[in-house]
Amino acid sequence: MANLSYPLIDIESGYVIGEYIYKGKYKFRKILNLIGKGIFFFVIFIILLLTIYSWSQSDKENILDRFKPISISTNIAKPFLGLVNSEIEYQISSNFSIQVYTEYLYKNTEYLNKIDHPDFIILMGCRYYPLSKKINVSGLYGGISFGYIVSKNNSEYRVFAVQGELGYKLLFKNIFFIRPRGLITYPIGGNKILPGLEVLEGLMF
Repeated sequence: MANLSYPLIDIESGYVIGEYIYKGKYKFRKILNLIGKGIFFFVIFIILLLTIYSWSQSDKENILDRFKPISISTNIAKPFLGLVNSEIEYQISSNFSIQVYTEYLYKNTEYLNKIDHPDFIILMGCRYYPLSKKINVSGLYGGISFGYIVSKNNSEYRVFAVQGELGYKLLFKNIFFIRPRGLITYPIGGNKILPGLEVLEGLMF
């Protein structure tokens, strides 16, 4: 009859398994960091290519009068904080647009730990430009988005979220724009509201 008192995993084996799991998580984290950086530089590369294409077409038609429904932007300062983000906005009428926004934490910093920033954010929503009179939406706007936020260290941030936004889209020659904006994000079921301020820089196509 088998000795049932014999342990299934001895202490030494437990250490080996624990070390294996730790190394696996570390490698997975490195892979996520590479993916985050890759997404950021891919977006920058696409923006550069589309910019060259837009400039090459500027001699063929008046670039100021051209309809450009797609806006791609990012916050070029956030990689210095350990974050990468990108946004695509699509204009559906003279005053309305829809957008998708993503943000990824690829490196923990003292500042991000202090404010308990989520590891990943994805949001989809719409914007209304009440004063926009140009062919491409611009000026003061308000928006609302819904999505999901993920944090490994805070279970309150592994939930669906709703976000309110108030900002201004300032165009330069119908090619480049900056978007200063204020944000309030509420994790549904959480007990903490996440405020935010940032400036996005982008191009229109």
